[in-house]
Amino acid sequence: MTLSEKLYAFRKKNGLSQEQLAEQLGVSRQAISKWETGQSVPESDKLIAISNYFKVSLDDLLKENLEPEIHSEKMEKNNLQQISNKSKWLLGMIVCTAGVVCLVIWGGLSILNPDVSGQLSQSSAIHMDGNGIFLILCIAAIVIGAVLLLKSTKNRRDFMKKTSNLFFALALILSHVMCAVVAYHFCNMQWCVQYGGCSAPEWTALFTGIPFGIGIAVCIAVAVMLRKKAATQ
Repeated sequence: MTLSEKLYAFRKKNGLSQEQLAEQLGVSRQAISKWETGQSVPESDKLIAISNYFKVSLDDLLKENLEPEIHSEKMEKNNLQQISNKSKWLLGMIVCTAGVVCLVIWGGLSILNPDVSGQLSQSSAIHMDGNGIFLILCIAAIVIGAVLLLKSTKNRRDFMKKTSNLFFALALILSHVMCAVVAYHFCNMQWCVQYGGCSAPEWTALFTGIPFGIGIAVCIAVAVMLRKKAATQ
């Protein structure tokens, strides 16, 4: 097989369009089309990029008598790895987003229905009751989801950029909810200290912002790391 035929076979084997492969290699779709039709040959740096992307040696790539079947086992492993990466990415997105959503729901309930939310204690700390456990689980979900996303070697630049933008948006949503929750509990504690005989100072209401602050920090960290990974592709 010629180089052009191999490029076409490898691209189809990986389920990529010409546009997707072009984006991964940093060239235009027209360049991919010319390579596959034999109208032009990739430059040396692009041959290295193709070799690294499809996990084949330059020698194997340039030998015209090499059949793709020789690499069938490697291609199968590559496909399995891609499936695993997609699963990690999807699971990470679901778990992380679920943690953020649960935090937002808890924040809304703590304002709209205080009986559902955790109540500040009469001392300078917050009771580790069911609400505390729920918040810890939310943070754990966000962190676990973030780890799964970052461990995924999903190399498509557009996905990484979109995911990065999503996490910036999640951080923004959490920051708004955090401000509302802290402000509500601060006013509530202030009223309780002045008229309800509470012994805890008003600033203890700031503890309600801790889980949101952690969630915001994780979301921003993931967004920045994904943006850096996308920039290196």
